[in-house]
Amino acid sequence: MDTFVHIAVGAAVGSGVYEIIVSRNFPSLENAETANNKINIPAATSGILAGIASHLVTDAVPHGDYLVNHGLLLPNKYWPLREFIASLLIFGLIAVTTRGQLRWVALIAGLMGGLPDIESLLIGIRLIEKKQALFPTHNGLIPHGKNLGLKSLLVEYGSLLTSLGWFVFRSRIPQRREPS
Repeated sequence: MDTFVHIAVGAAVGSGVYEIIVSRNFPSLENAETANNKINIPAATSGILAGIASHLVTDAVPHGDYLVNHGLLLPNKYWPLREFIASLLIFGLIAVTTRGQLRWVALIAGLMGGLPDIESLLIGIRLIEKKQALFPTHNGLIPHGKNLGLKSLLVEYGSLLTSLGWFVFRSRIPQRREPS
C-alpha cells in the first residue's frame, strides 16, 4: 500500500486501540499525564504496537500501490514527493481532529504504520536489496498482498477513506474534559 495509506490506517487503529483498551484500563495515568501534556507509556506503547501491526496486516491484504506504480497525479519519478505530501496532509488531519492523549497515540501509530516503508524506498532506489529488508512483508518472510486490479484499488482506498472518516467522525463526538 502507499505509505500514506499505512499512516492513516495505523493512526486509526492506534487511536481505536487507545480509546477502547488503554484509556479505559489506565484512566489515572491518562489524567495525570494529560494534565502535563505528556504522553504516558501505555498510550505510547499502544501506538507503536498498533502502527506496526497495522502495517503488517495492510501489507498482507491485496493492494496495488496505485499512486506509486501507476503514476497517478505525478510521474512515477516523483512518487517519494507524492507520498511525502499526502503523508503530511494526513498527519495534519489527525492533528486538527484529535487532542490530548488520543492525538499523541494517533500520531505515533501513524508514524509507526508508515515507517517500515522507508525500506521500500531504499529497495526502490537500490540502496538495499529486498533480502536485506528487516520488515517481514518487505523481505518475503510474510507474503505481500497481490494486486487484484479494481478489487485492490477498492481495498486500498476504502481503507484510506475509512481511516480518515474515523478521525472526522471522532472529531464530532464530544470529548471528555481533560484536567486543567
